[in-house]
Amino acid sequence: MLRKFNYTGRKKIPLKYISIQKLNNGFSNYFTANLTIETLGFPDEACVYIEAYFNANFIRFDFGKIKSIKSPIDTTLDELPSIEGIRFRLKIVDESESRGRILGKADNIKPTNELDDGQKESILPVKFTNLKNQIWKVEFDQDILGPVLVFNNEDNFPGIRTKIKTDPFFFSLIYPAAVRFVLNKMREEDKLDRDGDDWSSRWIQFSEDILGVTPTPSSAESPEIDNWIDEVVNNFCLKYKVLNRLNF
Repeated sequence: MLRKFNYTGRKKIPLKYISIQKLNNGFSNYFTANLTIETLGFPDEACVYIEAYFNANFIRFDFGKIKSIKSPIDTTLDELPSIEGIRFRLKIVDESESRGRILGKADNIKPTNELDDGQKESILPVKFTNLKNQIWKVEFDQDILGPVLVFNNEDNFPGIRTKIKTDPFFFSLIYPAAVRFVLNKMREEDKLDRDGDDWSSRWIQFSEDILGVTPTPSSAESPEIDNWIDEVVNNFCLKYKVLNRLNF
Protein backbone atom coordinates (compact mmCIF):
# COMPACT_ATOMS: atom_id res chain seq x y z
CA MET A 1 0.00 0.00 0.00
CA LEU A 2 1.33 3.43 -0.93
CA ARG A 3 2.45 5.32 2.17
CA LYS A 4 1.02 8.81 2.65
CA PHE A 5 3.41 11.59 3.53
CA ASN A 6 3.14 14.66 5.71
CA TYR A 7 4.93 17.57 4.02
CA THR A 8 5.13 19.91 7.04
CA GLY A 9 8.49 21.57 7.69
CA ARG A 10 10.47 19.86 4.96
CA LYS A 11 13.91 21.10 3.95
CA LYS A 12 14.81 21.85 0.34
CA ILE A 13 17.86 19.82 -0.73
CA PRO A 14 20.31 21.68 -3.02
CA LEU A 15 20.85 19.94 -6.35
CA LYS A 16 24.62 20.06 -5.92
CA TYR A 17 24.29 17.08 -3.55
CA ILE A 18 22.56 14.95 -6.19
CA SER A 19 23.85 13.50 -9.45
CA ILE A 20 21.65 11.23 -11.55
CA GLN A 21 22.50 9.66 -14.89
CA LYS A 22 19.99 8.11 -17.28
CA LEU A 23 21.49 5.18 -19.17
CA ASN A 24 20.70 2.35 -21.55
CA ASN A 25 22.42 -1.04 -21.47
CA GLY A 26 21.02 -2.33 -24.73
CA PHE A 27 18.07 -4.04 -23.06
CA SER A 28 16.42 -1.40 -20.95
CA ASN A 29 16.61 2.17 -19.67
CA TYR A 30 17.83 2.66 -16.12
CA PHE A 31 19.55 5.24 -13.93
CA THR A 32 22.39 5.59 -11.49
CA ALA A 33 22.46 8.08 -8.62
CA ASN A 34 25.27 9.57 -6.57
CA LEU A 35 24.01 11.17 -3.36
CA THR A 36 26.20 13.15 -0.94
CA ILE A 37 23.50 14.15 1.54
CA GLU A 38 24.85 12.51 4.70
CA THR A 39 26.13 15.80 6.10
CA LEU A 40 22.89 17.78 5.71
CA GLY A 41 21.66 17.02 9.23
CA PHE A 42 18.97 14.43 8.55
CA PRO A 43 18.50 11.65 11.14
CA ASP A 44 20.46 8.49 10.50
CA GLU A 45 17.26 6.43 10.40
CA ALA A 46 15.50 8.66 7.86
CA CYS A 47 14.58 6.81 4.67
CA VAL A 48 15.85 7.87 1.26
CA TYR A 49 13.68 7.57 -1.87
CA ILE A 50 14.18 8.58 -5.46
CA GLU A 51 11.16 8.87 -7.73
CA ALA A 52 11.43 8.84 -11.50
CA TYR A 53 8.44 10.48 -13.13
CA PHE A 54 6.93 11.41 -16.45
CA ASN A 55 3.80 13.56 -16.25
CA ALA A 56 1.55 11.85 -13.65
CA ASN A 57 3.33 8.51 -13.84
CA PHE A 58 6.15 7.69 -11.43
CA ILE A 59 8.23 4.83 -10.02
CA ARG A 60 9.64 4.97 -6.49
CA PHE A 61 13.04 3.47 -5.63
CA ASP A 62 14.22 2.72 -2.09
CA PHE A 63 17.78 3.93 -1.45
CA GLY A 64 17.97 2.77 2.15
CA LYS A 65 18.57 5.14 5.04
CA ILE A 66 20.75 8.19 5.58
CA LYS A 67 23.22 6.14 7.61
CA SER A 68 23.57 3.54 4.84
CA ILE A 69 22.51 4.90 1.46
CA LYS A 70 22.51 2.10 -1.09
CA SER A 71 21.15 1.90 -4.60
CA PRO A 72 18.61 -0.84 -5.23
CA ILE A 73 19.61 -3.58 -7.66
CA ASP A 74 16.80 -2.67 -10.04
CA THR A 75 16.64 0.94 -11.25
CA THR A 76 15.01 0.28 -14.61
CA LEU A 77 12.63 2.87 -15.99
CA ASP A 78 10.74 0.80 -18.55
CA GLU A 79 7.41 0.96 -16.70
CA LEU A 80 7.14 4.66 -17.50
CA PRO A 81 5.26 5.54 -20.71
CA SER A 82 8.23 7.56 -21.96
CA ILE A 83 11.76 8.32 -20.88
CA GLU A 84 12.10 11.43 -23.03
CA GLY A 85 11.82 14.38 -20.67
CA ILE A 86 11.89 12.16 -17.60
CA ARG A 87 12.66 13.88 -14.30
CA PHE A 88 13.53 12.71 -10.79
CA ARG A 89 12.74 13.76 -7.23
CA LEU A 90 14.53 12.92 -4.00
CA LYS A 91 12.66 12.52 -0.70
CA ILE A 92 14.03 12.08 2.81
CA VAL A 93 11.27 10.59 4.96
CA ASP A 94 10.85 10.02 8.68
CA GLU A 95 8.89 6.76 8.90
CA SER A 96 8.98 6.41 12.68
CA GLU A 97 5.31 7.40 12.83
CA SER A 98 2.29 5.85 11.11
CA ARG A 99 2.27 8.69 8.59
CA GLY A 100 5.64 9.25 7.00
CA ARG A 101 6.85 12.85 7.36
CA ILE A 102 8.97 14.31 4.59
CA LEU A 103 12.05 15.94 6.10
CA GLY A 104 13.69 17.01 2.87
CA LYS A 105 13.00 17.08 -0.83
CA ALA A 106 14.52 17.98 -4.18
CA ASP A 107 12.27 18.01 -7.24
CA ASN A 108 12.52 18.41 -11.00
CA ILE A 109 15.98 16.86 -11.06
CA LYS A 110 17.28 16.63 -14.61
CA PRO A 111 19.73 13.82 -15.42
CA THR A 112 23.28 15.07 -15.78
CA ASN A 113 23.42 13.32 -19.15
CA GLU A 114 20.77 12.77 -21.78
CA LEU A 115 20.10 9.33 -23.20
CA ASP A 116 21.63 8.91 -26.65
CA ASP A 117 20.61 6.24 -29.14
CA GLY A 118 21.61 3.56 -26.66
CA GLN A 119 24.77 2.54 -28.47
CA LYS A 120 27.38 4.31 -26.37
CA GLU A 121 26.36 2.66 -23.09
CA SER A 122 24.98 -0.54 -24.58
CA ILE A 123 26.67 -3.85 -23.83
CA LEU A 124 24.99 -5.25 -26.94
CA PRO A 125 24.69 -2.53 -29.62
CA VAL A 126 22.43 -3.11 -32.60
CA LYS A 127 23.22 -2.57 -36.25
CA PHE A 128 21.60 -3.40 -39.60
CA THR A 129 23.25 -4.89 -42.65
CA ASN A 130 22.61 -7.26 -45.54
CA LEU A 131 22.27 -10.73 -44.01
CA LYS A 132 20.62 -12.18 -47.12
CA ASN A 133 18.19 -14.79 -45.80
CA GLN A 134 19.15 -14.55 -42.12
CA ILE A 135 17.14 -12.48 -39.68
CA TRP A 136 19.87 -11.87 -37.09
CA LYS A 137 23.24 -12.93 -35.75
CA VAL A 138 25.79 -11.87 -33.15
CA GLU A 139 29.18 -10.75 -34.39
CA PHE A 140 32.20 -9.25 -32.68
CA ASP A 141 32.95 -5.83 -34.10
CA GLN A 142 36.57 -4.71 -33.98
CA ASP A 143 35.59 -1.03 -33.98
CA ILE A 144 33.20 -1.41 -31.03
CA LEU A 145 35.46 -4.04 -29.44
CA GLY A 146 32.68 -6.31 -28.33
CA PRO A 147 29.52 -8.18 -29.34
CA VAL A 148 27.01 -6.58 -31.69
CA LEU A 149 23.49 -7.79 -32.41
CA VAL A 150 23.17 -7.61 -36.19
CA PHE A 151 19.78 -7.60 -37.92
CA ASN A 152 18.98 -7.88 -41.59
CA ASN A 153 18.28 -4.59 -43.32
CA GLU A 154 15.04 -3.04 -44.54
CA ASP A 155 15.69 -4.04 -48.15
CA ASN A 156 15.52 -7.72 -47.25
CA PHE A 157 13.11 -7.44 -44.32
CA PRO A 158 10.80 -4.42 -44.63
CA GLY A 159 9.70 -3.09 -41.25
CA ILE A 160 12.38 -4.86 -39.24
CA ARG A 161 13.43 -1.70 -37.39
CA THR A 162 9.90 -1.30 -36.08
CA LYS A 163 9.50 -4.99 -35.28
CA ILE A 164 12.54 -5.19 -33.02
CA LYS A 165 11.11 -2.34 -30.94
CA THR A 166 7.44 -3.33 -30.86
CA ASP A 167 7.05 -7.04 -31.63
CA PRO A 168 7.26 -9.07 -28.38
CA PHE A 169 8.25 -12.22 -30.29
CA PHE A 170 11.36 -10.52 -31.59
CA PHE A 171 12.58 -9.58 -28.14
CA SER A 172 11.50 -12.76 -26.40
CA LEU A 173 12.91 -15.20 -28.92
CA ILE A 174 16.02 -13.36 -30.10
CA TYR A 175 17.51 -11.52 -27.13
CA PRO A 176 17.80 -14.45 -24.67
CA ALA A 177 19.46 -16.52 -27.42
CA ALA A 178 21.85 -13.63 -28.15
CA VAL A 179 22.72 -13.33 -24.46
CA ARG A 180 23.46 -17.07 -24.28
CA PHE A 181 25.65 -16.80 -27.39
CA VAL A 182 27.73 -14.03 -25.81
CA LEU A 183 28.08 -15.92 -22.51
CA ASN A 184 29.29 -19.01 -24.34
CA LYS A 185 31.81 -16.84 -26.19
CA MET A 186 33.05 -15.60 -22.81
CA ARG A 187 33.44 -19.21 -21.67
CA GLU A 188 35.23 -20.14 -24.88
CA GLU A 189 37.74 -17.32 -24.42
CA ASP A 190 37.82 -17.63 -20.60
CA LYS A 191 36.79 -14.00 -20.14
CA LEU A 192 35.23 -13.94 -16.67
CA ASP A 193 37.05 -11.05 -14.95
CA ARG A 194 34.79 -8.33 -13.58
CA ASP A 195 37.68 -5.88 -13.30
CA GLY A 196 39.13 -6.49 -16.74
CA ASP A 197 39.58 -3.82 -19.37
CA ASP A 198 37.60 -5.31 -22.24
CA TRP A 199 33.94 -5.81 -23.17
CA SER A 200 33.52 -8.99 -21.11
CA SER A 201 33.99 -7.15 -17.80
CA ARG A 202 30.92 -5.04 -18.59
CA TRP A 203 28.92 -8.22 -19.14
CA ILE A 204 30.07 -9.59 -15.77
CA GLN A 205 29.04 -6.31 -14.11
CA PHE A 206 25.68 -6.51 -15.88
CA SER A 207 25.10 -10.12 -14.74
CA GLU A 208 26.03 -9.32 -11.13
CA ASP A 209 24.74 -5.78 -10.60
CA ILE A 210 21.65 -5.75 -12.82
CA LEU A 211 20.63 -9.41 -12.98
CA GLY A 212 21.85 -10.31 -9.47
CA VAL A 213 23.72 -13.48 -10.49
CA THR A 214 26.65 -14.10 -8.13
CA PRO A 215 29.22 -15.40 -7.76
CA THR A 216 30.64 -15.46 -11.26
CA PRO A 217 32.80 -18.55 -11.86
CA SER A 218 36.47 -17.68 -11.67
CA SER A 219 37.36 -19.82 -14.65
CA ALA A 220 35.79 -21.33 -17.75
CA GLU A 221 36.88 -24.69 -16.35
CA SER A 222 34.67 -24.29 -13.29
CA PRO A 223 32.04 -27.05 -12.94
CA GLU A 224 29.49 -24.30 -12.27
CA ILE A 225 29.92 -22.57 -15.62
CA ASP A 226 26.91 -24.21 -17.30
CA ASN A 227 24.65 -23.46 -14.34
CA TRP A 228 25.94 -19.89 -14.28
CA ILE A 229 25.08 -19.33 -17.95
CA ASP A 230 21.61 -20.80 -17.42
CA GLU A 231 21.03 -18.61 -14.39
CA VAL A 232 22.12 -15.43 -16.19
CA VAL A 233 19.81 -16.18 -19.12
CA ASN A 234 16.95 -17.09 -16.79
CA ASN A 235 17.37 -13.91 -14.72
CA PHE A 236 17.55 -11.90 -17.93
CA CYS A 237 14.22 -13.41 -19.02
CA LEU A 238 12.73 -12.75 -15.59
CA LYS A 239 13.90 -9.15 -15.37
CA TYR A 240 12.77 -8.24 -18.88
CA LYS A 241 9.47 -10.14 -18.55
CA VAL A 242 10.03 -12.41 -21.53
CA LEU A 243 7.04 -14.65 -20.78
CA ASN A 244 4.79 -11.70 -20.05
CA ARG A 245 5.66 -10.10 -23.39
CA LEU A 246 4.11 -13.08 -25.17
CA ASN A 247 0.89 -12.84 -23.12
CA PHE A 248 0.57 -16.59 -22.61
